Formats: sequence, C-alpha cells, structure tokens
Amino acid sequence: MIVNTPPSLQQFSREFGTELTKKQRGLFPMLLTGLLLLRGKRTQAALGRMVKKEKRHRSSISRLLRRARFRTRDLHKAICRKLIDLMDPIDEKIKRTWVLLIDGTCTKRGGFTKIANARQYVRKGKKNRGKSTKAHSFVMGLLITGTGVRIPVPRKSYYTRAYCRKHRKKYKSQQALAALMIQELHVPEDVELIVIADEYFEGTLLWNVCGELGHTWIVPVDSRRCFANERGRCVKKTLHARGKALPRTAYRETALVRGKEDTASYRRYWARRTGSKEKRRFRVVHEVREVASLGTALVVYSWKSPVYRPRRDERGETFKVLVTNALSMTAEEVVEWYDVRWQIELYFRELKCYLGLCDYSGQDFQAFERHVDLVMLAFASQEWRRMILLKQTSSPKFEGQLKAARIPFMQTLLEEEAERNDLEYFEKCLKTKEGRTELRYLFPALRSAS
Repeated sequence: MIVNTPPSLQQFSREFGTELTKKQRGLFPMLLTGLLLLRGKRTQAALGRMVKKEKRHRSSISRLLRRARFRTRDLHKAICRKLIDLMDPIDEKIKRTWVLLIDGTCTKRGGFTKIANARQYVRKGKKNRGKSTKAHSFVMGLLITGTGVRIPVPRKSYYTRAYCRKHRKKYKSQQALAALMIQELHVPEDVELIVIADEYFEGTLLWNVCGELGHTWIVPVDSRRCFANERGRCVKKTLHARGKALPRTAYRETALVRGKEDTASYRRYWARRTGSKEKRRFRVVHEVREVASLGTALVVYSWKSPVYRPRRDERGETFKVLVTNALSMTAEEVVEWYDVRWQIELYFRELKCYLGLCDYSGQDFQAFERHVDLVMLAFASQEWRRMILLKQTSSPKFEGQLKAARIPFMQTLLEEEAERNDLEYFEKCLKTKEGRTELRYLFPALRSAS
C-alpha cells in the first residue's frame, strides 16, 4: 500500500485522460497504480485499497467497471493515436519501418465460470491431452516503431455465436477482427508497415486487406495450403510438401546473431548481452509462385535449428513455410522479420504475469473488457514514461537500461518514485500541526495494511 498516487501516473491521466469525466479522471490513476504496483492478485478489493488517500470500496470499483459511461476502449483508441503522433519527431532520422504484430490470447477462467461469453478451450500439450476449460478470447496487436517503442493497439473481443444471438451482435471471426484492427490503425503516410501474424490468421481476408492498404504481410501457411495453376485453380501439391521435397543442397544457411540483426532495435536487448555469440541458425530458400486463394506470392521455405543444440541435429529442426506479398524481399529478410513475432508473446507474458490481465474477479463480461483495457493502458503509461525518461537522462548506462526496459524494470522505477513521493508528503505533514494530526490517523492504517 502507498499513500499517494505517483506523480507520473497523475500526469499521464491529465494529458491522456481527456475522454473521461471528472470523477473518472480521479479514479483512473488510482486504478493504474494498483495494476502496476500490486504484488498479489489484482482483485477489485485490492485495487480499491492500494492507494491509502484515495481508498475505495470494492463495490465502487465494480460499479465503475460495469458503468457504460466508463468508455475505456474509446480512451485506449485516443491514447494510441496520441502516442503514434508523438513518434513523428522521434523517428525523423530513422528508417520509417514499423511492425504490427497480431495474435489472439485466451484468459482461462475454469470450467465452472459464470462470466458470460466463455468458450470451450482445449489445453495443449501431451500431458493435458483431452482436458479442456473455459476461456475468453481477445485479438490483440502490438505496434513497434523504428526506435523500439511498443504501442498496445486497442483489443478486439471475440464474441461467441451464443453471446451474439443473446445480445444481438453480428458474429465476427478472429480473422475478421484482425482485419478490422488493421483497417482502423492509422499510421503516418511515410511509414512502411509490416504486419506479422501466426498460422491461425493466414488466409485470403488479411492478405487482401494488407494488399489494399499497401502493407507488407508475412505469415506462415497451413500445411494444407496448395499451389495454383495458371488459371488460379488449386493443384494437389501443397507448399509444405514442396519445401520438404527439396534437397538439402537447394537451401542456403543463414544465422541471426543476438544483438546484430538488422531488426535488433525492435527486440529490446540488454546492452550487456548484445555481445553474446548466441545464434539462431536457419536453412532457407525462396521462390515466387502462384498460391491458391492468395495469388502471386513470395514463398520462403525455412528450417530452423534449436539454439541450445551444440551440434547440428536435423531431428530437432522445425519447418515453416512463410508467404509474403513483398515479392522483392529476400528469404533472409522474411525469416528475420518473422522472428520478430516473438515480441508479442513477451507482451502477453508481461500483461498476464506483471499487470494482472487474468485477475478479474467479477461476473460481468463488459466489466471484464474494461479491466483488460485498463491493463493495456497501464502498459501504455509505462511506455510513455520510458520515452520521457529517455529524453531527460544524460547517463549512458541508464539510457541503455531504458532502451531495453520492459514492465518489471519500469515497475521498479515506479516503486521508487512512489516511495520518494510518500516521503516528501510525510516531510511536508511534519511541518504543521494539521499534518501531524493527519499522520497520527494514517500510520495505524498503514501498519494494519502491511
């Protein structure tokens, strides 16, 4: 528990919370403080009592999340646009290539969950084969600029068919939600946008959307995807069968050395590890072919060797077939850009492990959506604060730490800021009789909370 909301979160609320009402602007930084600084499960009761001077009962937090006027998604859209606008002066001297990573994530709720819109989720892995639970699905995007700034794109909730029938909503697949996310994202005109997703999102819909908008689309294809003949009709031979039938001499070897990739600025490496000799080895070959339902595409066949194996072991290699609409790219470039896709998995881990994405404890699904929005806004607030600190610092060591900083490091800085702010508040209170009286009632509450 802390006494006051950290000043940086108050400043973030003042600059970006213009979409909120006066009362919501008061609660918004308090909720962000709880999401960022709580060490246990981020329940509504825990969020309400995190900041001592702004203590709220859990029922008031619950009512706020259920209230239709608390439009967190519109707020997230506005903040996303403002953060993108802030990138223009920063990226002027840097190659204007940004990456949009798209993926879906599930929040497991248990088999007896009472929250609406839960769908059956089958657990992966040999040990969990046959087991299933209930989960909620969201399509999320992460925009990474040329300087490595990560901007969380507003989420798209996946609604089940039963939920759509009950609430009179139009059903949309996760692929359709991803296409809508790309269409709604407005980046500067001089930015080259590369959109990357996993195999689940491959298909005609996203291929056409990226082609119409002029974006580069990179995705691994399903093992059943076939080639097309001159008339555009599907032939029997699949892309996977073609790649696996090629002799080893047809492939050329390439390696990505940690910290020395052309895409290293998108990956946030720690400075002390950029000199590592860690390599990710690939065997690649590419060709331009007609692909069924997609048209002319650059097809890249790739074998990847595990990093941890000291010797070449073909049994440990993984095979992927990547396709892209950028026909001028080389196979090495396509493989390296697709390797950036792992950043969204790290993004999900930060949201779930450090910001409480799965900690919602209510039963209303719309309130759960607002909880998810608040988690991503807490992430955005620390990314904005990281940008501010980078402009202010003159220490090369601290600058290197900030360039590679993720949520745990920013949480440590925020804890230090909150402690300094509380100490300044105590010092100010001790100078007056009214302040000393206030501390007399405050300290027992802090001692009981600890």
